[in-house]
Amino acid sequence: MAKPPPRINIGIDDADRAAIAGGLSKLLADTFTLYLTTHNFHWNVTGPMFNTLHLMFMEQYTELWNAVDPIAERIRSLGHHAPGSYGQFGRLGSIGDVPETPPAALDMVRKLVEGHEAVARTARSIFPLADKAGDEPTGPGANRAGAGIFQYRTRCGTVYGHTGNFPGYTQFLAATLDGERSVTFSISEQLNEDMTGRQLVVFNALRRAEETAVCAALR
Repeated sequence: MAKPPPRINIGIDDADRAAIAGGLSKLLADTFTLYLTTHNFHWNVTGPMFNTLHLMFMEQYTELWNAVDPIAERIRSLGHHAPGSYGQFGRLGSIGDVPETPPAALDMVRKLVEGHEAVARTARSIFPLADKAGDEPTGPGANRAGAGIFQYRTRCGTVYGHTGNFPGYTQFLAATLDGERSVTFSISEQLNEDMTGRQLVVFNALRRAEETAVCAALR
C-alpha cells in the first residue's frame, strides 16, 4: 500500500494542494505524451521536407523534455507523488498515444499542432485552481505563474497557458479561454527581466513579439 503524501504547511490547505497536484499530473501526462509523439516523428519523418521537419521536431522534443521536470517537481513540492508510468499517463492524459504507423509529414505537423493546443487547454484549466488557493510562485516575465501555468494579460485580452524557462530556451504557449485559438512562441536563449544592456533590448523585443503573437491568436 502506498504511503500517504507527507503533511506540509505552505499556506495551502490539503484539498487545494490535491486539486492543483491533480491538474498538474494531467499536464505532466499531456506534456510527456506530446514529447514522445514529437520524438517519434523526428525519427520517422520522410519526404522532401525531411531536413526541415527533422530539425524542428528535435528542437520541439528537447523543449518538451525539459518542460516535464519543473511540472513534476512542483507536484512533489505540493506534497504529492508525480505520475511516471505509461499507464498513469494514459489514464490522466487527454492526448492519444503515438500512432504505430507514422503518418505523412504534414499530418505529423497537424497532429503536433493539435497536441500543443491540448497542452494549452490542460494548462489553462489549472489556473483557476491555483488562483483560488493563492498558489502563485514567481513566473517568467510579467505574468502570474505557478509551475509554468500562467494568466497573461495583454492589450488584446487575457490568455491562459503553459510556459517553460530554462538554460538556453524560453517558451510561451497559450490558448484563449474558449480553447478555439492558441499560440506558441519560443526563442533559443534564456531571458529575464533582470538583464541589462543588449540582453535587455533582446528581452523587450521578445515581449513585444509575444504580445503580437497573442493578439494575432485572439483575433
